Amino acid sequence: MLGKILILAATINSLFAHTPLKVVASFTVIKDFVERIGGDRVEVVSVVGPNGDPHSYEPTPQDVCRFAEADIVFINGLHLDSWVRKLLASSNRQSSVYTVTAGINPRLVQEESGIVCDPHAWHDPMNAVIYVQNITNILVQKDPDSAEFYKKRARDYIARLYDLYNRIKDMFDSLPSYARIVMTAHEGFGYFGRAFGLEFHAPMGMSTEEEARPKDLARLIKMIGKMGMKILFAESISNDKVIVQVANETGISLGVPLYSDSLSEPSGPAASYEAMLMHNATHIKNATSQILMPVCS
Repeated sequence: MLGKILILAATINSLFAHTPLKVVASFTVIKDFVERIGGDRVEVVSVVGPNGDPHSYEPTPQDVCRFAEADIVFINGLHLDSWVRKLLASSNRQSSVYTVTAGINPRLVQEESGIVCDPHAWHDPMNAVIYVQNITNILVQKDPDSAEFYKKRARDYIARLYDLYNRIKDMFDSLPSYARIVMTAHEGFGYFGRAFGLEFHAPMGMSTEEEARPKDLARLIKMIGKMGMKILFAESISNDKVIVQVANETGISLGVPLYSDSLSEPSGPAASYEAMLMHNATHIKNATSQILMPVCS
C-alpha cells in the first residue's frame, strides 16, 4: 500500500513539475545573464556561440527552428543583432522578442558615415544591471509562479555586479591621466572607457565588418609613438591582420586578446560576464601601468 502511495505522489509531482521556459539569446553575454537569473527554470541557447561575432553572424536553418520553438527571444538591439528580425520572419511564428537594452543611455559616436549608436553597452556593469532588470521583468511576466525565484536571483546577481564595478573602478582610480589611453582592434570598449575613465582608440569602427582606413592607421601609429604606448590589444572575435600591421610598424607588443562581443568557451578565461570584464580589466590595467609620463621636448 505504501509503495502505491509513493508512486502516486511521484506521479502527481511530475505532473506539477516546473517546465523550463525555452529562451533564445542572440549572443553569449545575454545568455549568461538569463542563466544567472533563471537557473533551472530556463533552458537557454545562444544563437551566436562562444568566440562568435554578433556583428557579422549569418543565421542557419537550425536557428530558424530554435526561434520557432522559443517562448522568449532576447536581443541586444542598438543595431548589433538586427539579423534577428529577418530570422524571426523565416521561423513562421511570432515569438516574443524583447530588447534587453531598453532604458540604457546609448553612446553616440561620430564616424565617417555619420553619427552611429554604440551597441556594446554591456561593458559598463551599471548597464549590465539594466540588462538584468529587463530580463527579470520578462521572466516574471512569462512565468509568474516563479516570480520570487527570479527576483531573488536577480537581487543577488545585481549585488555582484555592483561589487564588480567597484573592484574594477579601484583598479583604475590610481592611474594618472597620461596612462589612460588604450589601443584595441575595433570600437568596442567605449562604455568600459566611459565607466572607468579610459580613452579607447581603434583602427576599425563600431562594427568588426568595417575596414580600417589608412588615415586611421596613420593616426594611431602617430599616437602610439607620441604617448609611449607599450601594448596593443587584439580581440577574440576580430581579424588581427590590421593589429599585427600596426604592431610591426611601431614595435609595440601585442597583448592578450580582449573579449569584446562574445564570451569564451567554458574552459576559457571569459566563460562568464564577470570573468570577461575582470579578464579585460586586468590586462588593460597591466598595459596602462607600463605607460611612462611623456617627456616634454
